[in-house]
Amino acid sequence: MRQNFIALAIACLVSACGHQSVNQSDTSAVPRLALEPRSLGHSLSLSQLVTGEYGDRTYQMRYEIDIQPERLGVVGLSPLGITLFTIIQERGVITSKVFVPGGIPIDPDYLILDLHLIYWPSIPLQEALESTGMRLDETADRSMRRIRDIHGNVLTEILYKSAHSRFDEISVAHFDHGYRLNIRAIGLRRSE
Repeated sequence: MRQNFIALAIACLVSACGHQSVNQSDTSAVPRLALEPRSLGHSLSLSQLVTGEYGDRTYQMRYEIDIQPERLGVVGLSPLGITLFTIIQERGVITSKVFVPGGIPIDPDYLILDLHLIYWPSIPLQEALESTGMRLDETADRSMRRIRDIHGNVLTEILYKSAHSRFDEISVAHFDHGYRLNIRAIGLRRSE
């Protein structure tokens, strides 16, 4: 009983420490890209360890990501493996559920946007970005992506440690929203 209470207290603390004061009802600053899960071109299941920095706060959590042609799903877990939230994109609708007090530590729209920017193929991503007034620049070796606004300002920079794999270690800097992510894959399943 005491161990369950301690685990719950730690989960609440992790959630509270990682909580960003993001107004989730006002996502007008977060572009929603017209990308359905099927536009990824294959199914993908990932386990990731994500360290995020926002202002003077740092949080760490594990994401379990499953992308199938009809559905994109993310489960956010605390470092202890406690389910914090789920986010589902299905038929153009994003829904989220929170399982601990303190709310979701990241706006669901940001999380879906980051998945699109990091993993989607260049052509459908470029088309979706153009419809929002942004553009994708990618190095020839595919080790870096930059997302630029209509004026050419860099909004987001994504660095892939290995140009040959988009799934090893990745760093993401959002200059427009002031947060950084360091992502390390801890499991991967991909099917065509």
